[in-house]
Amino acid sequence: MLRTGFFAASQAAAGVEFVGAVDADINNNRYNYPLDVQAGDLLVLMSVQYRYNANPTTTVNGFTLIGSQAVNASGDRYQSYASYRIATGTEGATITYGHNVLSGVMLQFRQPGGFTGVQQFPSSNFSFRAYTGTPASVTILSGNKTPPVIALAHQWADNGTGFTTENPLFQYRESTPAGSGHGASWRMSLYDKGGDLPVNHLINVPNPGYAGAFLGGFLLPT
Repeated sequence: MLRTGFFAASQAAAGVEFVGAVDADINNNRYNYPLDVQAGDLLVLMSVQYRYNANPTTTVNGFTLIGSQAVNASGDRYQSYASYRIATGTEGATITYGHNVLSGVMLQFRQPGGFTGVQQFPSSNFSFRAYTGTPASVTILSGNKTPPVIALAHQWADNGTGFTTENPLFQYRESTPAGSGHGASWRMSLYDKGGDLPVNHLINVPNPGYAGAFLGGFLLPT
């Protein structure tokens, strides 16, 4: 498990702030909650699971599903998904999941008074893709929403490569090994100021080798 402490929030205290991120514990097939979860925090989970010969479930206990995509390759079954939770402050340390965790990250956000929920942009603007070979570029659309708005992208690939192109660059960027030669990348931008309008993000994803999964889109926290 990697605690990405260098992503400490730099946003204005009066608005939404990005507190940090915790990578999935792939060696123990579980997700670790951040160490300092407070009631009202927004927790966003992006992940890829594996299960042979049957699609893994997308349900994570206590989280609300945003969307998912099955990835099927010669009997192997992968599931890419995103979900969220409004923290109660009593989460504990970990969530154990019954299938193999190939990659994942939990992002933590905070605002004065806490969050009440998340609005997903229309499904046409939130992209979940399973792919082999080199896919065409993916554009995730901002929808000209008023901030605060969160832009997200997550990619898992069998051959361990990350995004090849981002335009514009995301504010927060990480690429991590994900076990057995696989690799993953996640990206996030937080538009939290009036007049700081979100823009479309164009992403090119490389050839994943055996199989790959991508998700990306915008969320409007409330």
